[in-house]
Amino acid sequence: MIPRPDLNLPKLSQKITFLIDRSNSLQQSRLTATKAAVHKALAELSLEDSFNIVAFDSKMEKMSPHYLPCTGKSYAVAEEFLAKIQLGSFFSTSDLYKPLFFTVPVYADPI
Repeated sequence: MIPRPDLNLPKLSQKITFLIDRSNSLQQSRLTATKAAVHKALAELSLEDSFNIVAFDSKMEKMSPHYLPCTGKSYAVAEEFLAKIQLGSFFSTSDLYKPLFFTVPVYADPI
């Protein structure tokens, strides 16, 4: 389906959570590529959007306890957080379900 060109729909604000696997099963090059992709994606967010970043292996680390608005200050916090993400220890494993469980809201605001 292609929308009509004259159709003017309102943009919905988005809450984006970036999940970054930092387990040792990942190679350094893949972690570097993932961090670069998050950096590029942040540049594409709208002012109405908000975001957070979660790095995980056998442990989980959130950039912020809540979603941050898309501002220069928030992007600086994100860049600092991304720079600190390193591969986990040799024995660290990844568990995608744990960060997803903590990321998905229990209650969603009605539309």
